[in-house]
Amino acid sequence: MADAQRERAELGINTGDAIDIPGVVTYSEFADPFGNALGLYDLP
Repeated sequence: MADAQRERAELGINTGDAIDIPGVVTYSEFADPFGNALGLYDLP
């Protein structure tokens, strides 16, 4: 998740803070320039 967020940050895309639920999921929710809700999810 950290690598994906860093890559997007380098492109000017703010994916917000990652939320970690140990052993379940790490996720980040954010909006695109048009206001659409998007998310990054990393499952163990």
